[in-house]
Amino acid sequence: MKDIPAWPGRHLLPGSDNFKYFALKTVLRGVVEFECRDQREYDLWTQGVSRLLSIAAEKNSRQKF
Repeated sequence: MKDIPAWPGRHLLPGSDNFKYFALKTVLRGVVEFECRDQREYDLWTQGVSRLLSIAAEKNSRQKF
């Protein structure tokens, strides 16, 4: 999930104008939100999570055959 709004009160922190947020929806924990300090950190995390999900999906599809 992208474009998650800032957490309440985060606008009070120095540098919070650059903060970025994303979330993962899980079966066990529901929605888990993440806060990144800037666009670079956001890109690093979201690309890494996307890659891990792709690897897991590929492994699951191989095990079904």
